[in-house]
Amino acid sequence: MLKIKFQATLLILMLLSLYSCGGEPPPTLDAIKASLKNVKNCSIILDDMDVKGNIFKDYFHKYRIIQGEDSHKTDLLKVSKTTFNHYQPHLNMTIWSKKDGIVSDAVGPPGYNYVGNRNYGEWRTGSSGQSFWVFYGQYRLFSDLLGGPVYRHDYDSYSRYRSKYKHKPYYGSKNQYGTRGSFTKKKKPNFYKRKVAKSKSSFASKVSKRIGRTRTKSRSRSKGIGK
Repeated sequence: MLKIKFQATLLILMLLSLYSCGGEPPPTLDAIKASLKNVKNCSIILDDMDVKGNIFKDYFHKYRIIQGEDSHKTDLLKVSKTTFNHYQPHLNMTIWSKKDGIVSDAVGPPGYNYVGNRNYGEWRTGSSGQSFWVFYGQYRLFSDLLGGPVYRHDYDSYSRYRSKYKHKPYYGSKNQYGTRGSFTKKKKPNFYKRKVAKSKSSFASKVSKRIGRTRTKSRSRSKGIGK
């Protein structure tokens, strides 16, 4: 098992190093999935997104790849506009996973697909009487990504939703996950600061262009009156 994990991680790192050295095009999401074909349990989480350029835009994703207790992030990888738009609502969510060798492309909160598996954690009861799932120490990353334990009623809601809609994204019982989720906004402040800054810059650029056009028209009219 450790050998398989090491080989998958090594393959992903080799893909990234070739890209960074300019020797190969950037690895696609499909290439990363293919590198995990021999891994029984893993997750790919959309860690970050970005758009660069004004007239001609380039689209980028950053992924967090989790294999058991091992985790690493890719660099920002160039993706197609179609891929970017497809995953745009899913920041900080699991977008692809394998559980006991079974592949799932169902989008959901990170780690939810491992809740209930005693290899990863256990159910506990708090002083209030509420039951909640706690990941073992080596898998604590999932708790960090989720912002805390998963309560039984939230997981039951997830289970009901998943049994009814196998492939639809699940954003939490209160829509707290995903790009528009309240939790994600707390977890990824830099993403939203960058987004606001770009929005302000774009607005300022549009205003500047409008002012420039207005001044040009005013000058033209003034010249016409002088004649």
